Amino acid sequence: MSQIFFWDDWKSGQHFVKQFMAGAFIAIVMTGLDQDMMQKNLTCRSLKDAQKNMFWFTIVLTFVNLIFLGLGVLLTEYAISTGIDAQKDALFPTIALQTKMGIGLGLVFILGLIAAAYSSADSALTSLTTSFSVDILKIEERYEVKKQNLLRKLIHVASQLFLY
Repeated sequence: MSQIFFWDDWKSGQHFVKQFMAGAFIAIVMTGLDQDMMQKNLTCRSLKDAQKNMFWFTIVLTFVNLIFLGLGVLLTEYAISTGIDAQKDALFPTIALQTKMGIGLGLVFILGLIAAAYSSADSALTSLTTSFSVDILKIEERYEVKKQNLLRKLIHVASQLFLY
C-alpha cells in the first residue's frame, strides 16, 4: 500500500504539516480571487463584519476539509478491504453505483452531488445579483435603502428567470 501521510522528513515538501498548511493558505488566498467569495464579503455591513466572516469561514472550512479528507480515507480503506479496483478519480462513483451496498447508497451519493451543484448555482446567482446591482446599476449611490432592497429582490428574480 502506498504511503499517504509523510511525517518522517521535515525538509520534504510532502511532510503532512506542510501540506496541510499549504492547503489552508491556498483556500484563504483563493477566497480573495473567487468572485463568489468576495461577493459574500462585500455584502457585509462593515469591515469588522467582513473580517469576522473570513475568520469563521476559515475555521469552518478547515473542519469541512478534514471531514472530506476523512471521507476519502474511509472510501479508500473500504475499497481496499473489499477488493474494489478503481482508479483514484473513479473511486467515488464506483463505490456508489457498483457495490453491494444497494441502490440507496448510490441515491444518497447522487443527491449529495446535486446538492453541491445547487449550492454553487445559488452562490453564482447571488454574486450575479450583487455585482449587477452594486457595480453596474450603482443602486447604493442612487437610491435609499428601502428602494435598494426592493431593486435587489427584483434583480434576483429577473436573474433567475433569465438563467433558467
